[in-house]
Amino acid sequence: MAQAVDAAWQRAVSAAEADGGRERADARRALAGSLLAGAPAIELSHRAGQGDSRESEVATALPLAMPGVRSARQAAGDADVALADAHRRHTRWQIAGQVRDAVWAIEAARADEAQAKAHASTLEQVASDVERRVRAGDLARADHLSARSEALAAQAVHREAALKLADAHRQWTLLTGLAAPASALAGADNGDGNTIESHPALQSASRALEQARRNADLVTATRRDPPELRVGLRQEADGPGTSRTSAGIGVRIPFGADVRNRPRETEAWTAVTLAQRQSDNARLRVEADLAQAKAVLEAAQARVQAEETRDALTRERSQLVRKAFNAGDMGLPDLLRALATASTAQADLARARAALGLAQSRLAHAQGITP
Repeated sequence: MAQAVDAAWQRAVSAAEADGGRERADARRALAGSLLAGAPAIELSHRAGQGDSRESEVATALPLAMPGVRSARQAAGDADVALADAHRRHTRWQIAGQVRDAVWAIEAARADEAQAKAHASTLEQVASDVERRVRAGDLARADHLSARSEALAAQAVHREAALKLADAHRQWTLLTGLAAPASALAGADNGDGNTIESHPALQSASRALEQARRNADLVTATRRDPPELRVGLRQEADGPGTSRTSAGIGVRIPFGADVRNRPRETEAWTAVTLAQRQSDNARLRVEADLAQAKAVLEAAQARVQAEETRDALTRERSQLVRKAFNAGDMGLPDLLRALATASTAQADLARARAALGLAQSRLAHAQGITP
């Protein structure tokens, strides 16, 4: 199962998006450690006066990240990386759910195909026996026609079941790129008693909330524009041989930006409120899905027990009816009905067992377990 999930992950578009998100988060975190609050700028100026007087200046403006701002940026960068990792695990868990459904779709289709094949084989044997007894004069030709008709109908059902199995194989290959799994693979993915705190959906929602909070803290810390350090060189000349060079340093401190940046703060803290609501809703959904998965599993277990009893009863009855038919004590319609009932019970049991395996797998999925 883990190998299949890995293969599906390599083919999924959402996986590539998650990997790209991690790389973007790494880049943002690296930028957050910079001493500068923004991109530096360079200033060039030249002035010419009367005669040979001239003045040239080159200066660099460096927006500085204040200590509180820099720590807020680093915290926001760390939150971005944590969210990207959580989103990647969540995406892989979602892909695992698709793989689980696909493998159990194969199991269900395989069970239907095997049962349809067995029923067609049984009716073919009955038709051959009836044909032999018709030639011996024990049965009427109408019985032979009826038995042959039922055998042909069973063969058609088997062909349809085989087509559904082939389609399930194609869906699996489209998802994973692998050949159809062995039957033993499906039974290896069962739930356990893990808590839901490490559930990928909850972890993703929790990290999204943390990122929103760190972003809001960053907006609050940067409500004022950053100060700028200005370093420059100036060259002045009044004429030939009178050049003078001087260096200068200065600081530009903006003020009065609180009102201008207040909408950004409001938007950031609104995002925190929305992320909190989404986190609460994610927990409710996970708890509801887990409760439903447990209920479905209990129902599937009860259904398997009931279908096993029913299968044993109808199987025994069909054997008795067939013995009576061979002895001439019962007619062909009674035999065909008994065989049809037994076949239906066997098919229902196979579907119930496949449904039980799917329920066990979905419980593991609801618990947040990723193979």
